[in-house]
Amino acid sequence: MKIKIKKRQHNTIRISRKKAAAIVVCLITAILVSICIFQAKADEPSIIEEPTVEEDTIIEEQTIEPTTEETTIETTTAEVITEEEVAEGAWFEGQFYSVLWEDGGIITGYCPYCNGWLEIDEENGDWGTSSGCQATPYRTCAADNFPEGSLLMIEGIPLIEGVVWRVEDTGGLIDGNDIDVFLDCHEDEQYVGNNYHTIKVLRYGW
Repeated sequence: MKIKIKKRQHNTIRISRKKAAAIVVCLITAILVSICIFQAKADEPSIIEEPTVEEDTIIEEQTIEPTTEETTIETTTAEVITEEEVAEGAWFEGQFYSVLWEDGGIITGYCPYCNGWLEIDEENGDWGTSSGCQATPYRTCAADNFPEGSLLMIEGIPLIEGVVWRVEDTGGLIDGNDIDVFLDCHEDEQYVGNNYHTIKVLRYGW
């Protein structure tokens, strides 16, 4: 008895080259599109949520109320000076002079009536001085060591305390730091006396 064996035939799908190429192109396109979509999602910035501020943590701004008080600054007509400067200087003819240094000497006084009568310079018609200035009571003084034009103050004599004297004259009996101040009457001259006092120099010469 003969047995016949039949060979199983395999079904094969035949695709043309054009269709195969089209399928390959579609696959490649799909892969590229997927890559682009994945890359775009990776490049998107991450959104950071802003922190929420609770109502209890809010700080209110302080309001500054305008003041109604007025401040006034008192000034002198000539210039502004401090209290320390007033204590260490003085005004003379509208200008403030600070104390340069202190010295000491014998202080005496003279007046137009020293010889018992009013002495007038007949040539100048007034009381003449070596500087040519007209002698003025409580301004003119005579000195030796301090040149003409110097401004001096004398301490320790209440009658002339705070007076600024200008050296406008000299005298034969005046020596060293001695100062002879010009007064308007013989009584003031006697009051000044002949004693040693502190001399403050405000200006040395003109």
